[in-house]
Amino acid sequence: MKAKLVQILLLGLFVAIAILIRPSTASTVGPPSINADTVDGFHASATQTANTLLALDANAKFSNTALYMGSGGGLDADLLDGLDASAFVRQGQANSVTSNMVTDGAITTAKLASNSVTQYAQMPARAPEFLLTGDGYKLIPGASVTLNSTGGPVMILMTGMVRPNATGATVIVSMGCQDTELGGGSAFTRYPFTLYCIYPVPAGEHTWSASAAVWAGDAYVYITAMTAIELKR
Repeated sequence: MKAKLVQILLLGLFVAIAILIRPSTASTVGPPSINADTVDGFHASATQTANTLLALDANAKFSNTALYMGSGGGLDADLLDGLDASAFVRQGQANSVTSNMVTDGAITTAKLASNSVTQYAQMPARAPEFLLTGDGYKLIPGASVTLNSTGGPVMILMTGMVRPNATGATVIVSMGCQDTELGGGSAFTRYPFTLYCIYPVPAGEHTWSASAAVWAGDAYVYITAMTAIELKR
């Protein structure tokens, strides 16, 4: 009787040991369902600091305060959309427009800020080509614009082209406060130009005209557009 009891106890002991040392059969597929309140002592909403976890915002993105962005961030990119800063007109830049910035017909009322313009006027039609000979400045027929101003600054913008008929001929086109010298090269070469002025004017009707002069030959002058824009003060 005692021998059978000993055998039963030993069998039970072996079974218990086998259960304890048996490999776990629990599934290891998928993430655990543990939802800790903190990780390494930091809550997910904590402000990020060096060598700590970086929390995502409500949109599951890094917050702007965690990135070097915006004013004071120190980010100084070499290019913007593949272009250098010199390719853009910046705020505070000197008031100037060059021929490679404005092309014929490129400025329309839709491209002018509604809160910066009071009214505008345009040359009625493209001026006919004008043969300029070398005997001083001449007004260019048809190259004028008239605006009935309410008083204040008026911007005049003129675009056109000259074509010297002789090698070395030089043409100066003037609009009063600004002029440009073109030519000096081979005959029949076309030289586009843009002139830009701002005049302070009193209230009333005002007319602006273009003139030109040529040296060492003659040249054709084409005025393609002339616009007067009254700016808000």
